[in-house]
Amino acid sequence: MIDLLGNYAQDEITGFKGIVVARTEWLHGCVRVALQASSLDKDGNVREETWFDVDRIAILDSAHLKRANVTTGGPQRSVGKRRDPR
Repeated sequence: MIDLLGNYAQDEITGFKGIVVARTEWLHGCVRVALQASSLDKDGNVREETWFDVDRIAILDSAHLKRANVTTGGPQRSVGKRRDPR
């Protein structure tokens, strides 16, 4: 599957546009992506992301945002058992 994260995309049914900020894959094959609108709401607040089935998404601008190449968690190298400070 193509890595959609960071692309500027549009939902083909509603016309909603935004950056793909998340992707989920469910047990029985449903794949959904979250689009984060690039504009603020009428009060100047960030809009909540909106989820769509991946089959409804059209990429408008690929690699719009680059993903950070950092480790943010998950399995990591063991540093060994620490000694008791007493």
